[in-house]
Amino acid sequence: MSGDWKVSSTHDRALWNWKGAGLAPDDALGANFAWLFAAAVQDVGVSIVKGGMHNVSRALVAELKAHGGEIRVNAGVKSIAVEKGRAASVTLEGGEVIALDGVLASNVDPRHLILDLLGEAQAGESVTAKIKRYDWGQSFFGLYLALDRPVPYRAGPDADQSGYVHLGGPSLDDLAETFAQCRKHQNLEAGAGEIAGACQSVGPAPMTMAS
Repeated sequence: MSGDWKVSSTHDRALWNWKGAGLAPDDALGANFAWLFAAAVQDVGVSIVKGGMHNVSRALVAELKAHGGEIRVNAGVKSIAVEKGRAASVTLEGGEVIALDGVLASNVDPRHLILDLLGEAQAGESVTAKIKRYDWGQSFFGLYLALDRPVPYRAGPDADQSGYVHLGGPSLDDLAETFAQCRKHQNLEAGAGEIAGACQSVGPAPMTMAS
């Protein structure tokens, strides 16, 4: 990527916003994060894992095992016990209790962690009240397809040079409306026609998808 590359349109900046942090074009700090995200991509590029993203998980597993760690599957956590302000043990759904002698890292959603695994008695009334008002951000739905040839974008060959391509409406208003509909739990309508028309016809032979 050349050193003088820059995002040149307001629509491009909005897409950095939208996909990078779940911020709408008219959200507070939206423009700031768009700049930060674009700067990071310009600095290090868009990384693609050799052999597929599953190799990231394999590398993490190898690193964990190299330091004496163990991977447990089908071992759901029922509760976390706290003593003197620190996590003391974890009880699994099967009844096993695992004592802790260090840091407990959890990647479950905040509501599940506070309301289910810790409970109000341990988390405290103030924290519990705040988490009950927790405002969920927008989630992403990804569909990964293995096609028999590249997609011919109407935008031209420049789109083929991107590490990933996001489809959406042609204006900031479309993008803002999409966020508004998501936050109201409505069916998405903004930009649907533009998404459908983003790719050119590929002729009489349809694309095939690998199973």
